Order: sequence, then C-alpha cells, then structure tokens
Amino acid sequence: MEEDMKTKGDARHVFRCLHENQRARDLGQELPHSIVGVGLGGGMECIRVAATCAVLQEYGLAHAFSTLVAISGSGGPFGSLLSDNAHRLVMLFQHLAVSGFIKWDPSIYAYRMDMKLYEDVLTGERAMFGLNQKMIEQSPVDFWVMATRPDGTPRVINVKTMRPHAARAICASCAVPISSAPIVVDGEDLHDGAFSGNPMPIELSISLLKSLKEGERPKVLVMQSRIHPKYRQTEWWMWPSWVRLMYGRALSPALCENMARVDSCFASAAERLALMREVDWCRLAPTPLDTSILPTTISLPLLRHVYDEVRYFVRNLVVDTLPARQI
Repeated sequence: MEEDMKTKGDARHVFRCLHENQRARDLGQELPHSIVGVGLGGGMECIRVAATCAVLQEYGLAHAFSTLVAISGSGGPFGSLLSDNAHRLVMLFQHLAVSGFIKWDPSIYAYRMDMKLYEDVLTGERAMFGLNQKMIEQSPVDFWVMATRPDGTPRVINVKTMRPHAARAICASCAVPISSAPIVVDGEDLHDGAFSGNPMPIELSISLLKSLKEGERPKVLVMQSRIHPKYRQTEWWMWPSWVRLMYGRALSPALCENMARVDSCFASAAERLALMREVDWCRLAPTPLDTSILPTTISLPLLRHVYDEVRYFVRNLVVDTLPARQI
C-alpha cells in the first residue's frame, strides 16, 4: 500500500511542525523545531517541487524552515520561495519549455540545456520570474545548494553569500555534464550536484541543522521530483551502461562513475532515511497513479497538469495540519 501513497514517513507531524515554526517566526520567537527542506533534481520534473513551494508560500510557510538544501533543479523553486514569488513558478517552467531551454542535439546524442538562458531568467534579465537577491540574503532561512567538482567530489555553496547573484550558485547545482558546460564559481568548474555520489544529502542536511541548534531532534522534509515509478526500472538498468558507453571518454573517471551510480545511490539514501530513528522525516514523491513526465518534457498542458496535481495534494496536507484556533 505504501507505494500508492504520495507521502512516506510522518507527513502530518512534519507539516504541523512547519506551522509551529512559522508562528514562532511571525512572533519573533525562537523556532521550536529544527527543520530542513531537501529539494531533489530532475530537470523539468522539478515542477513538482515548484508546486510544493507555491503552496508553502500561499499559506505563509515560506520561512518555516531552519535551512533549505537543494540538489540540481530544485534550487530555482527554493530561491523563488525565499523571494516571495513562488506563485509564478509554473509560468517559469512553461517559459523554459517554450524558450528552447532544453533541445535535442543529435551530434552528442543527448539533450542540451541552455544554462545561460536559465541564469538570465533567474536574474530577471530575460523574464519576470527573477529571484530577489536582497530578500534571499535577508531571509532567516539558510539556503545551500550542492554542486559537483570535475573530480566527482561535492561542493556545498551558501547561496545567501553568492556573488554577483544567487542564480550563479543555482545554475552550478544543475549543470548536467555533457548537456551543458560547467558553471564557474570562484574559479572552479562545477557540475550538477546530483552527480556527487550523494543525490539525497540527508546526512549533510542533518549536520547543517545540528550546527545551528545542538540537541534538537531534527525534522527532514524531502521534496522529490523524481524518479517516477513508471521509469524507475528502466533507469536503474539502463543508466549505468548508457553513461559509460556514450560519455565515458568525455568525463573524468570519478564523475562518470558517479553519474552511472546516481540511481542506486538515490535508492540507498531513501532506504537509509526510512531507517533513521533520530529524526522525524517525511518524503513527498510521485506514485504510479500520478501523471508521469520526463526531465525533458516541454508540453505546456502536461506541465500545468502535474503542477496542479501536486499543488492540490500539498494544499490539502497543509490545511489538514493547520493548528486549531483557541477561542
């Protein structure tokens, strides 16, 4: 039965804690809970994370987290949440779909991603969906993204201190090797954070929380944009051999190995999360009954449908866990 549920773990408890944190934040009090929001990647499938962020903003929970950690494409939705324009995220993804952000390139037998376009959109130079740099810097929520160095080792970037703009760190976190050139941050070439060998950085997220507040039982909310069950078996069997065969010579051995193992690493991290007893956790993920899309989906109606599907579910979850009013 669990495979037919959008939520794993104790969703109601984690969302109740979000409400309590936001209330304390609004009253200028110390947060009662240490909560980390972890956003996972998946190209255009990240519209699922975007829908969750839109609901959190709609119900005033934009600053309910202690910290946000983004892997790959979820950095954009998190940045919009802290910029108070998460309600425009569906338009952002639709804009990317029609503006040529993703295109098939037969010369490399892969999809190309125009990261310069994405950076210009996030900075507000190419569209009205830009991130508010000042609001991100002044937000009480810590904001980190994970990227990967050419040697396969991870690099964690503090988005709030990123210069000249937060968009540079977010783009570095989702620059897929082969599909796009690496993004240069502080003189260092960086690739998509999902290929660091740690595509669901739960331990990192918990350590960031504990550095903020020792002794507090951490809460973890994982916003998963993929893998949709429809494609899971295909990816687990084909992804390793396909990466090594097609792109092994173009990548460093360590990065190639990390890319080939990304799905098995993701599954292992999900299993570790389920076994953790020292944290309260919840994972939002698509089910076999949900609409399936791919990282390269550019169908506007399909993207909108998935967005509405997730938004409806998360909205019900947020409303069901609203604290009762005292009379």
